[in-house]
Amino acid sequence: METAGFNEPAQRLALGGVYNHILMFSLLGPETENASNKPFGPLADSINQFYSDFDGFKEAFKRACVSRVLPGWVWLGVCADGRLLIT
Repeated sequence: METAGFNEPAQRLALGGVYNHILMFSLLGPETENASNKPFGPLADSINQFYSDFDGFKEAFKRACVSRVLPGWVWLGVCADGRLLIT
């Protein structure tokens, strides 16, 4: 496996956390008019389809979060076929 020269698991874990931190905060934008902070539009439709509702999604996301080794990161992605994936 290619490790970019970082062979110790602790180094890879720490650097992965830094990368994810930089990526996440580069994607955040200013607050929107959606004061409830709930997804809307196509994202809300997909969440409702795959997780029943927003609360179901939050529970699935929380389960994924607590199963990670700190400082693990959890992401919501979209598969090529349109399914949502918590990874």
